[in-house]
Amino acid sequence: MEDEDLKLGPNGGLVFCMQYMVENQEWLNDLVNCPGEDDYIVFDCPGQIELYTHLTVMKDFVRLLQQWKFQVCIVYVMDSHFVVDIPSYIAGMLTTLSVMMNLDVPHVSILSKIDLLSASSRNKVEQFLDPSERGLSELIDPNPWMEKHTKLMKKIAKIVDDYGFVHFMPLNITDETSITEALTFIDIRCLQFGEDEDVKTIDPPDPVDDE
Repeated sequence: MEDEDLKLGPNGGLVFCMQYMVENQEWLNDLVNCPGEDDYIVFDCPGQIELYTHLTVMKDFVRLLQQWKFQVCIVYVMDSHFVVDIPSYIAGMLTTLSVMMNLDVPHVSILSKIDLLSASSRNKVEQFLDPSERGLSELIDPNPWMEKHTKLMKKIAKIVDDYGFVHFMPLNITDETSITEALTFIDIRCLQFGEDEDVKTIDPPDPVDDE
């Protein structure tokens, strides 16, 4: 930051700005409390993970929105390039779980940039997302470089298999169906967006008598 008195780097400056925003929220209240009845607002939040895993600033921000009568859903987006092997995938799941527990609101976990993965990497990620008959713990192959942590990873993976704490939704922005599925899940399963609308029915056509 340019302020020499604060002496903060990029990450510290970002945390300070978020804290300052939450503590001085009058301008934000005026800005967001004017949407239409059927509108919703998307907050594109910074990617520094410490804001979500153990600091309280984002949790305070969520509670602030709830005080203003907003129905909040967290869409947690993780780059699929970071989870193309089992250790990275498990680490990503633990980070996601930490965010879910810290913010404590409806949550959707999305793996982005699926369309940019190589064919082999995409097959690996799809196998992680749907381990079918083999559990995630069974996909951990012996690796001399990871021998020290293999037992721990298998224990964590077994808990994930048994309880299903975290589920990622793959997102391919070149596939309209993929985008629609993600948006529908957020709208219906998490926000109940549009649940107060009248159900639209189509009357069947009158039968035609055979002459």
